[in-house]
Amino acid sequence: MRHFAFAVAAITLFCSPAFSETFDFAGGHVVTHRGGSQPFIYGVHDLDKPNVMTCVSEKGCSLVIQTQVNNAENSLICTIVDGVAAAPPCIRTGGDAAATTFQGAPALAKGDHTVQTKLTVFQQLTIAGFQVVYTMYEYQ
Repeated sequence: MRHFAFAVAAITLFCSPAFSETFDFAGGHVVTHRGGSQPFIYGVHDLDKPNVMTCVSEKGCSLVIQTQVNNAENSLICTIVDGVAAAPPCIRTGGDAAATTFQGAPALAKGDHTVQTKLTVFQQLTIAGFQVVYTMYEYQ
């Protein structure tokens, strides 16, 4: 049910121009990037901008990454956290019209962490839109 709600929200928001928002909640922080239709040529492309997320808990944090890209057939979605691929590493989209990923970095130390999602395309294509949600959870 959660994936369905995420998919409906993402599809609804894909019709809008590029958008970014951040907000805090008790015990965490969220950064969301959304974008509309855009063409890509063969190669590696930044899907969003680099984001600095701060873990303020002395016990550390977990980062959860949810990504959806529409019409990214046979591409690779990679989220990089502090220069290392999140787990599981890069995910191939296959022929799905709406490719979704769920990745994470479960053991981040207190401090700043840089996160960015990249899209590798193997043939020219135009995505119908995307949404990337980074959620930092603080250990209590």
